[in-house]
Amino acid sequence: MPSSKQKNLTGPYACIQALYWMYFAAIMSFSGFFLLDGGFSNTQIGIIAAAAGIISALLQPVLASYADRPDSPSLKKLIQIFYMIQLLLGVGLFFSRSLILTGLLYGISIALLQLLTPFINALGMESINQGQQLNFGLARGMGSVAYAIICYVLGIITVKAGAGSIPASVIILTFFTLGCLILFPFVKHREPPNQKLPEIIWQILFCFSESISASLWCLSDAFLYISATYF
Repeated sequence: MPSSKQKNLTGPYACIQALYWMYFAAIMSFSGFFLLDGGFSNTQIGIIAAAAGIISALLQPVLASYADRPDSPSLKKLIQIFYMIQLLLGVGLFFSRSLILTGLLYGISIALLQLLTPFINALGMESINQGQQLNFGLARGMGSVAYAIICYVLGIITVKAGAGSIPASVIILTFFTLGCLILFPFVKHREPPNQKLPEIIWQILFCFSESISASLWCLSDAFLYISATYF
């Protein structure tokens, strides 16, 4: 297909990256604020984060293998499915008044957040591999800018509106992201079986090691806190 007929996807993909990192900030950067307000201790928060990271790390290779199958949904559809699950989790967190349910829902949200990272990156890389015009570095940079902005904005909102503004923000961001994904043009590319290892596999393997490292760090933090408190 002639490149002159192709749209430049940097803008739409930058919106997906920006919204993802806003969602990341709401879930991860404000996890302590939200969970402490819900009655959790620092130790419990560390254990929730570590358990979510380990679960995410274990699921990533499985999902990578599934995403690479010819009969599996496209990356775009898989990401949409993840965000639909996150929408339900956000609604559950907003209305939850149970400590156990809140911890469970938040842990699943963290795991889902980490599962999404390689899929979001692979969506951009696969679009480039298919010949689309997309500046991945610029789009990813917009994600970092969006992260800084939302942290500042949420810091102001949470002071005025309280911890309930965190799941509310996640719900709003998820709706916007789903809208951007609907508008983002992407069709799964069917490759011959002898092609090189797909981009999604590399992304998953890289994030697998990151998730294990982050989980061990959170777990060691929790155990250090327990040791200092009780021994």
